[in-house]
Amino acid sequence: MVRRDRQELVSRLKILLGHLLKWEHQPTHRCSHWLGAILEQRLRIRDLLEDCPSLKPYLAQAAVAAYADGVNLASKETGLPLENFPDHWPHPLTVLLEDEWLPGDALSAATRSR
Repeated sequence: MVRRDRQELVSRLKILLGHLLKWEHQPTHRCSHWLGAILEQRLRIRDLLEDCPSLKPYLAQAAVAAYADGVNLASKETGLPLENFPDHWPHPLTVLLEDEWLPGDALSAATRSR
């Protein structure tokens, strides 16, 4: 069960990171659908962490493991080359699950300064 839960966490993080990278690297294409997709993954990850508190210490490691696939997803969906994306997640991992945080937004800067 723990292994399956870890796999689900990594899978959801891949999708979340992919959406956040698209948001950051294609600001002219931002839409409410992307916001909904980002929020959905955050909610599902939080639900998973609530159901399986033993996963919380694994969150940072899972995010690192998920990042490369998140980049691949973002690259395929945007048509941007892989080289356009950083080698590692350039933002604090603590903001990944914050509903109001989005990379590159003024609102995000205000959230980080709290």
